[in-house]
Amino acid sequence: MFPFVYCNNGYVVNGTIDTSKVTYKDVVVTYSYAGVKSVTYTYNVVPRKVTSLEVISDKTTYVQGQPLEIKVNATWNDGKVEKNVRYVTNANTNTVGDNQTAVITYKDATATYNYNVIARKVTKLDVISNKTTYIQGQPLEIKVNATWNDGKVEKNVDFTTTANTDTVGDDQKATITYGGASTTFKYNVIARKVTSLKINSTKNTYYKGEAFEITVDAKWNDGKEEKNVNYSTTANTNTIGNNQNAVISYKGATANYSFNVISRITLRVVSTDNDYIKGEPINNITVYAKDANGRETKVTGYTINGNTNTVGNNQTATISYQGATVTYTYNVKYELHLVKHGNLLYLEFAENVNVKAIAYYDKKGSKSVIYETGYNNKDGNKYYLTINQYNEMHSMKGQHDKQRLVVTDNNNAEYTYTKVVVTNK
Repeated sequence: MFPFVYCNNGYVVNGTIDTSKVTYKDVVVTYSYAGVKSVTYTYNVVPRKVTSLEVISDKTTYVQGQPLEIKVNATWNDGKVEKNVRYVTNANTNTVGDNQTAVITYKDATATYNYNVIARKVTKLDVISNKTTYIQGQPLEIKVNATWNDGKVEKNVDFTTTANTDTVGDDQKATITYGGASTTFKYNVIARKVTSLKINSTKNTYYKGEAFEITVDAKWNDGKEEKNVNYSTTANTNTIGNNQNAVISYKGATANYSFNVISRITLRVVSTDNDYIKGEPINNITVYAKDANGRETKVTGYTINGNTNTVGNNQTATISYQGATVTYTYNVKYELHLVKHGNLLYLEFAENVNVKAIAYYDKKGSKSVIYETGYNNKDGNKYYLTINQYNEMHSMKGQHDKQRLVVTDNNNAEYTYTKVVVTNK
């Protein structure tokens, strides 16, 4: 702007010369001072424009897709320099190639910028894992981060690999591939196996021959559980008894199952006489078997675990039949002969018993001592009787509650003789 003096052509505004409007004709301004006309000033106004662009960059090679890293300074025709202007360009880095030219434009001024574009690619893969040992068949537990040549890091990429864990072995190598890059990962694989078995059962007592009512769950070393597996066992319920052990097996693992086996039947013993002579077979019994439906039948072919080799009362024998058992209580006596030999009447034992005393109880329960130590009627294993004693004993049937013959030995043990054999010699 210039100071206002006088102007008749309208280009002087507010006392100054206006250069904001472009003109290509002479503008005449006459200056005067103190009422005296002076010199005349003639000028033209041309447009303000950028005359040149300066492209500033330390980088000429880009990875595909990267933005241009340039700054542009503009020099105007008034000599001023505008730094870091907001330029436009037709260039991009989407196409791979060398010596590409970018046209930089700002305020109708242009400049060129030569650059190269290389393909974007992965330069490094990082395998991240806290696990190097796997159970056979388990998937690899790894994450892979990819570093690109533009410096960016892509985390947890969707990689591919040639590896699997189907083969057991140490120091196996997996090739990890992503974006054209690859790396390796070493790992070990151990065999998949069952580590424990769990037996599920609400029942541990079975009838003979009954199938086990159990289910078995298997736990594998990879933490998985397999329900109701098809186990095997050598055990069965064919043998009667308590606290039997079944070894349950599945895939090399075993577990123990304790069970009891009872018979499907119950036994009942009926005896017409439970007093036996020493050495006599136990045969005065009848055995009945009752099934689960309550039907009872007389049975044969049972076994007896017991004998009469020892004299004494309240001895027991076990009667067994088809796995069921019942206890039979009996007494064992010495064999006693009531002998009439001519005019001699006596008791005769089949063996030499160390007798201390013999007493006879008649049907009324009255006691009559037949013999006691020092009595002169003893002769070896013979004990002489009176006619009355003989007659009383001869009528003895052996099952009367009160009528009985009692022998006491030197140990003060009493043996009741209810079996009398009459022998005439």
